[in-house]
Amino acid sequence: MHYISLPSRWVESAIAASVVLAGLNNIYPVLVKRRTWFAFAFGLIHGMGIASVLLDMGLPDAQRMLTLLGFNLGVEAGQLAIVGAVLPLILGFSRYRYYPLLVMKTGSASIVTVALIWFAERSLDFQMNIF
Repeated sequence: MHYISLPSRWVESAIAASVVLAGLNNIYPVLVKRRTWFAFAFGLIHGMGIASVLLDMGLPDAQRMLTLLGFNLGVEAGQLAIVGAVLPLILGFSRYRYYPLLVMKTGSASIVTVALIWFAERSLDFQMNIF
């Protein structure tokens, strides 16, 4: 809606940084007391990224709200489907004593690594042809 307009490079860098922070928080939980505020801030940052893509599509003003609503409902439905499919596996594996180390910490470290590469590409204009 053009209420906030930031350069896409900043927004994309902030998205990558938020993923790094979330992954590190899984390894070293320091954001425990203010999780709600960080979730709000991260959601706002990610929302700006989505909004910039929708604005770049050149939709008429009358279709923007409907498109945004449809996109958000689709994302939420997809997340629910993934959680519904994976949750039984997570619950089953979480009973093993190695789960916190192997899944949570190693998985989070992998996510942090990829997000750091994304951050470097977006913030430093550094291009790596890994992915």
